[in-house]
Amino acid sequence: MNYFYVTGNAFRFFSLLMLFLKMWETKSAAGVSASSVILFAIVFTTRYADLLVAFYSYYNTIMKMVYLLLSYSTVYLIFFELHSTYDHGKDLFRTELLIIPSFFLALTLNYNFEVIEICWTFSIYLETVALVPQLYMVLKSGFLHSTIRPFLYCFTTYRTLYLFSWIYRYFIESRFELISIISGCAQMLLLASFFNRKLRTTETSSKFGQDTVDAGRTIYFTPTAGKICTTKNLKHDHTQFTGDELNFQYPKHACISSNVERYTMQRLADRISNLKIVLCT
Repeated sequence: MNYFYVTGNAFRFFSLLMLFLKMWETKSAAGVSASSVILFAIVFTTRYADLLVAFYSYYNTIMKMVYLLLSYSTVYLIFFELHSTYDHGKDLFRTELLIIPSFFLALTLNYNFEVIEICWTFSIYLETVALVPQLYMVLKSGFLHSTIRPFLYCFTTYRTLYLFSWIYRYFIESRFELISIISGCAQMLLLASFFNRKLRTTETSSKFGQDTVDAGRTIYFTPTAGKICTTKNLKHDHTQFTGDELNFQYPKHACISSNVERYTMQRLADRISNLKIVLCT
């Protein structure tokens, strides 16, 4: 059995599931690129078009339907249930620049010129670049939201395991899938470039003592003795603020709401939107 392939599929499933559950739990789509989510929905729709014409096994059919359900449920969450929290002003990458080239590649570079085969090939090419809007959004905003982190980490693990799966198939099963291998390697290079750039950005920010906080959250700080209990709402993008401007000092112990990550910081400085800060005695 090709355990790399099986484990990789599990991580791909968990990447989509964790994205959906994280959005559902936090009731927020902040930091999530709807463009990427839509592209993945298109990927699964075209890849599993064979559901209409062929039956392989109950497991195969059920898993394909689960992927379709998860992807379209996530689209529904973003545009309907959590629309008010979606950062549409930051999700600016033009998806037609990814869809159109992928379609023409599928028409010209494929294994055979059948409709189902072209749909499958198109899905492979499109999956290679489906993360581009999400990565672009993260790099432009300068912050990787906690909502999207599990998805990206699981997805990267899935792609890494698939690389080992292709090596296994070549040496053990004597199978060589050129389109999948080239597309997968291209996506791994894209992810490696992103994480390298993000790591360098994080190191630079750390040198200046800067930390980041998810937008749209409520954070409770207990100030030092003698400070006045205040509440401040910051609704405008790119608002710059520090601990001194809010007139509080970060103490040893702080009361932070359960759905917000703990941050150890001496000063708070970042570009955020719609963040409510409560200083309480």
